[in-house]
Amino acid sequence: MQDKFERFLCPALSLRAYTALTTNTAKEITTLHNTTPNATYAMSEAITATALLSSLLKPDSRQSLSLKVSGSGPMGTIYIQTDTTGALRGYADNPQPETKQKFDSIDFSQAIGAGVITVTRDIGMKEPYSGVSPLIYGSIAKDTAYYLTTSEQIPSAVILTCDTDNDGNIISSGGILIQTLPDTPEESIAIVERSMQKSRTLKEHLGSGEDITSYLSYLLENNTLELLSSTSLHYQCSCSKDIVMASLAAVSVKDLEAMIEEDHGAEVCCTFCNKAYKFAESDLKDIIDKKEILQ
Repeated sequence: MQDKFERFLCPALSLRAYTALTTNTAKEITTLHNTTPNATYAMSEAITATALLSSLLKPDSRQSLSLKVSGSGPMGTIYIQTDTTGALRGYADNPQPETKQKFDSIDFSQAIGAGVITVTRDIGMKEPYSGVSPLIYGSIAKDTAYYLTTSEQIPSAVILTCDTDNDGNIISSGGILIQTLPDTPEESIAIVERSMQKSRTLKEHLGSGEDITSYLSYLLENNTLELLSSTSLHYQCSCSKDIVMASLAAVSVKDLEAMIEEDHGAEVCCTFCNKAYKFAESDLKDIIDKKEILQ
C-alpha cells in the first residue's frame, strides 16, 4: 500500500481530518539508521506525526516543517523534516538505545524521557516560525495534540500507530489527526472523544489489511468524508555536495587549515542519510581563498 497524506472535510460534523500512512517511509528511514526496536517505534511515530503536522503548511507551496523531540532519555533528540511534496527525512541522536523494557512493552517515554517538542515552519519569511511545548504525556500522539491545541490554538485529537514483527521490522505505520473548525458543535467533539475509546485500534485495523480512510470513517460514525487533497509520502534527503560545501564555508580559516595539515582534506557525513562527501585539499583551499577575499 502506497504511503500518502490526505486531507478531509466532514461537513456533517464540521470537522477537518488528516490521515498519514507511512509504513514504507518509516521502514526506509529506520533501516537506514539501523534502529533498535525502541528507536524504531519512536522514530516511526515521529515520522507519522511530522507528516500529519504538514497540515500546517500551505498546499502546493515551497514551505517546509520540522519536528524535534528533545529528551533526557537514551535516544536524545529525534529530528524529522518534511515539505509539501511529501518528502520526509530524519535521524535520532542515538538510534540504538538500550532500555530495560521488554520488546512487547515498548514505551516512547522511556526512550525519550522528559523534554520538549519543537515544531518549526519555514514559510518563506525572513526567519522560520518555531513553537515549543513540554512533553507532558510521554506519548508522541498526545504531546503532538497538546502542542497543536496550546501552541497553535487548534483543538486536536491525534492517533499514531506502529506495528512491528518479532524482529522489530515495521509491519504498518500511520496516524490520524482530527481538528475542530470555528463552528464545530460540542456534540461533534463528544463523538470523537467516544470514538477514540472504542475497542478496535488503528493498529488492528491496518493489521487486518483495511485502509486508513475506513478507520477515519469509523471514528466519525460513518459520516460522509470529502477528500480535499492527496499527497504521496516518500523518503528523500535533500543533501548535496554544494550544500555541504556551503556549511564548510562557515568553518573558521584556522580549522580549515588544520584539516588540510592533519587530514589533507575533509569528509563530511550527512546526519539524515549517512552519505559521506569528500573534499580534497584544493577544495578547502578554494574555500579559504574565498573567505579571505570577503574579509
